[in-house]
Amino acid sequence: MPDRTRGVQPWQLAVLGASFGLAGLSKLLDLGMQRRLFRRWGYTPEFMHAVGAAEVSGALLLAAPPSRRLGAAGLTAVAAGATATVLRNRETVLAFSALPLLWMALAAATAPDPPSGSRARGRRRRGARASRRKARPPASSRGKPAPPGSDR
Repeated sequence: MPDRTRGVQPWQLAVLGASFGLAGLSKLLDLGMQRRLFRRWGYTPEFMHAVGAAEVSGALLLAAPPSRRLGAAGLTAVAAGATATVLRNRETVLAFSALPLLWMALAAATAPDPPSGSRARGRRRRGARASRRKARPPASSRGKPAPPGSDR
């Protein structure tokens, strides 16, 4: 069972970063689909490029642990704006992709940092080793002949 006290897992950050990074690249590269959507919603191409830059920047900030929360907070703001836009324009199909991204970004921004450092890793390793070792007889009985009637 996963440890829920450890925060957002690396694979979740990778999915979030890839989703926003690719969406941002499509806006920065001025793909036709993005331009049509932004025009239909009443936004300028410059605003589309700014949103794309914010998405790519947030995705890159997620990659480094010291800047993870900053990137996630920025992506939360972008996702909140995207969610508001699609709901205001009654784009229910797009809302199904915007809402989970908003939730994931918010979770990444507010999740506790996982324990780090050699102490946390050392505890896990020692615990794993200890559980793999076989039980040894007490030191007082090692090397002595077994008493009569014992199963040794």
